[in-house]
Amino acid sequence: MNVLEKDMLSQLNQHKLKENWVQRDFFIKKENIPTLQLLDNILFIQDGILHLEIEIKGTFHILTFFQSEEVIYPNYFNLEHINWRIVADTPVEIIFFNQEYFLNYGTIEPKYMEWLLEKLSKNFHKISYEMTKLNNKRGIMTNIEHLHQILKKEDQLLPKKKIFSLFSKQMLTSYCQVSRSTFNNEFKSLKNSGLLEHYL
Repeated sequence: MNVLEKDMLSQLNQHKLKENWVQRDFFIKKENIPTLQLLDNILFIQDGILHLEIEIKGTFHILTFFQSEEVIYPNYFNLEHINWRIVADTPVEIIFFNQEYFLNYGTIEPKYMEWLLEKLSKNFHKISYEMTKLNNKRGIMTNIEHLHQILKKEDQLLPKKKIFSLFSKQMLTSYCQVSRSTFNNEFKSLKNSGLLEHYL
């Protein structure tokens, strides 16, 4: 947390009229973030990795990942007739800012609004990547490398904590948007060629 964020948290805590307008919460791996907290709050991820899943034809698929120092904004979830959920991939610490309170406070502290807009801009680029990424066997290595960068930023790439110890093949298949057989065949090919050695 940088100086601006520490100041912002202190100020918002000091002036809140209700306890739940600013709150810190912790979630364990595989725990879903409660829907009401997602719809009413701006989430500032202090530590950890989460992913967004959407339901397609009765099965949930991973759309994108969120990580430390990123924001999850409630308007992301105005998705009518689509089931979705946010799931923790590692232990996660999140600060919840009531959306209305934060936006009102941002009118008297423009630097906080600028902070939010900068975070949302980064998310826009991330979602743009996810919507245009290759979703065939050629994209599998690209997606594995993308997850590697996420873990590297989180300082999770310890000798015993690499991609395949955090994400199952089923999760990776879902994120790569390919069939299980396509993923398995390409995974075997990549492994045999030595391209996955760094990530195993």
